[in-house]
Amino acid sequence: SMANINPFFPRRKAGYALGMNGGLGNLGVSLVQLLGANVLLVFGSDARDVGGYWAMNLGWFLFPICVASAIAAFLWMNNLPKSVHAVPDSWIQMFGRYWSLQGPAYIASCIGVAIIYASRNNTEPSEAIPITIAIIVAVCLVEHIFIWFLSTPAAKPGLRTQIAIFKDKHNYWMTYLYIMTFGSFIGFSSTFPKLILDIFDEYGADECAQLQNEGKLEAGDCSFTGWPVSGFSPAFLGPLIGSLIRPIGGMMSDKFGGARVTHYHTVLMTICSAVLGVIVLFARQAKSDRMAYFPGFFICFLVLFYSTGVGNGSTFRQIAIIFDKTLAPPVLGWSSAIASFGAFLIPRFFATAIQSNTPEVPFFIFAGYYFTCIIVNWWYYFRKGAEKPC
Repeated sequence: SMANINPFFPRRKAGYALGMNGGLGNLGVSLVQLLGANVLLVFGSDARDVGGYWAMNLGWFLFPICVASAIAAFLWMNNLPKSVHAVPDSWIQMFGRYWSLQGPAYIASCIGVAIIYASRNNTEPSEAIPITIAIIVAVCLVEHIFIWFLSTPAAKPGLRTQIAIFKDKHNYWMTYLYIMTFGSFIGFSSTFPKLILDIFDEYGADECAQLQNEGKLEAGDCSFTGWPVSGFSPAFLGPLIGSLIRPIGGMMSDKFGGARVTHYHTVLMTICSAVLGVIVLFARQAKSDRMAYFPGFFICFLVLFYSTGVGNGSTFRQIAIIFDKTLAPPVLGWSSAIASFGAFLIPRFFATAIQSNTPEVPFFIFAGYYFTCIIVNWWYYFRKGAEKPC
């Protein structure tokens, strides 16, 4: 949708349009964190649940939303003039085009589900893992080959034109910057609730010993069970702020310039990440009153989410200015796809660090990465005489 919406707005409104579209879409992250736990508890517990929860409820929760969206798209998103986007008059031809493009994707998805289901009980690395990876790669390649050969002749010149983005270095530099903003947003959205539990779920050593002596804790148990570790979690506020602020980031970029907005908010992200590293370090080493560090931890994370949200809007506005209307959509799609890996990589970084009892290390690494983003953005897009001022 980000790639498709860009051509419909002039460049002076590109930041607002892309920010509004992306920001409202990202609200789903916060919505699931806010309501997901309660949805999982509906219907109680019986033989069909998973660990006491009805995991399938989330799928049914999204089902009516998907149906409503599909009906709305069918009724009100088919009004493009044929001079802009020629479509056949025959419904059969239209569905044929649809299935020629979407059919391979559905087949690939079914194969992926089958692989995951078949390997669901594999808890240890085995010889099957390389084979599974090879199958997934092969399926993806075959899917793309099918899409290419099933595309209409009129669409193929456009596909060849879009491939030109891989020859432009700014495609890669803007992807590097968008990983910083959206990759951080989606990665921290997954990590934030777990970090609260991992860092603040135990009393410090001295405090734990005192509570055990007083009989308030059992021997060998230092678990902290108060808020925010248990009860209503405030973690959803981070993704909520990042989503709602994204359109404002786009509007700020329309007024002040995307590179300028990106620059100052990247500085803020660098500072917040470094400060979070220090807070987590002291919280981990605290022998008593560990929760005293939670307010600073929480506020810094909210500021970090704010910065990623604004940066999401500003970097997309930069792409809309740097590239023409032919190349901007595929660059938007490419950068979004690569940045989405943040949802996998950032939780893995923290999982590894927590296992090593060094949860502060990823924050310092991210601060270093954000600092390199400041340099890249300043050199190519923000400084006086920049190659692509935007």
